Amino acid sequence: MTTKLYLDDTDLVKCEAVATAEVILDATVVYPQGGGQPSDKATISSVDGSVVFRVDKAVLDRDSDVVVHTGAYMPGSEPLVPGMPVVVAVDAELRALHARLHSAGHLLDAAMRNLGYADLEPTRGAHAPHLAYVEYAGVIADPGERERLPQRLAAECAALIAAGGDVRVRHVARDDVAAECGLDEIPAYLPETMPTVRIVGMADAACPCGGTHVKNVVTIGGITIRKIKHKAGKRTVNVRYSVDPSP
Repeated sequence: MTTKLYLDDTDLVKCEAVATAEVILDATVVYPQGGGQPSDKATISSVDGSVVFRVDKAVLDRDSDVVVHTGAYMPGSEPLVPGMPVVVAVDAELRALHARLHSAGHLLDAAMRNLGYADLEPTRGAHAPHLAYVEYAGVIADPGERERLPQRLAAECAALIAAGGDVRVRHVARDDVAAECGLDEIPAYLPETMPTVRIVGMADAACPCGGTHVKNVVTIGGITIRKIKHKAGKRTVNVRYSVDPSP
């Protein structure tokens, strides 16, 4: 994001700023921001180490299907040139945290179903260290149920994690998505031009997802239910959560 200083002061005609750059590669391990999951942090380096580009954020240009890496060269670095062989290294600790948070969000869906709330449809979510939540369309009318939900949901998540189970990743034809995910119809957000869809499943829940995930639910660790907001006007249930620090 560029800070638009001209909006605050018409008379300002000069400022100091930090130059950024963009890098496009023929292949990358850097996850671009999307699906509620933050971008990876990474470095792109030449084989001899004379070039080091710090990746602060990656985004996917959906029109071209190209991942654009945005950041800056480290002090003293030479610039990248087209055709130069490079090594891309992701911040592994941050990647692991993002994967645990994203998988925890999916596990919440399974837990909600197990508790009898299959009619509450997950509509959006965020899986970032500073803000993680899943929002469901629908209402829980009974005040007693609403009061008991945080404790029951935490207990169900703990039980699912303790039971373990592989996280299933499959690529299926777009026409098969509804059947694979137990839906009445293909989600409207999936473009008709998309021939295959990546499906991520854990416990008894599965849905289209392009994010990074743990390989087994045990790796999620502990999930803490931070807050549950019931918005009667919007008819939504918002579940905020976090994952425990890695052991």
